[in-house]
Amino acid sequence: MRTRFVLLVLVATLISLTLIGCTTYTTKYDTARDSQDAKQYAKAVKTYNEFIAQKKSPKLEALHPDAAFNIGLCYKAMKETKQAKAAFQNVLDKYPKSKAAAEAKTELAELK
Repeated sequence: MRTRFVLLVLVATLISLTLIGCTTYTTKYDTARDSQDAKQYAKAVKTYNEFIAQKKSPKLEALHPDAAFNIGLCYKAMKETKQAKAAFQNVLDKYPKSKAAAEAKTELAELK
């Protein structure tokens, strides 16, 4: 009986730690969005890049194309056209079948 209790506590602890990691991961995306909304574009770019660099789960990685696209929007808002073009091209190269890729293509056409 005691072994079963210890095992249950271990499993609960592992699940909690996993959930905390996922929460931090999605919070990075949310933090980047908040920075972007507050027009703190350099901070948003940094946080989006940190978010993309982390690999947690396919479900959360589905946000990577949007994060990469938002990096381009931040550079565009900062009037850093060269970096914006590179960011939008990155979306096309890395996530060609995503909705973000179609939007990136439109943004690139507008920047040329």
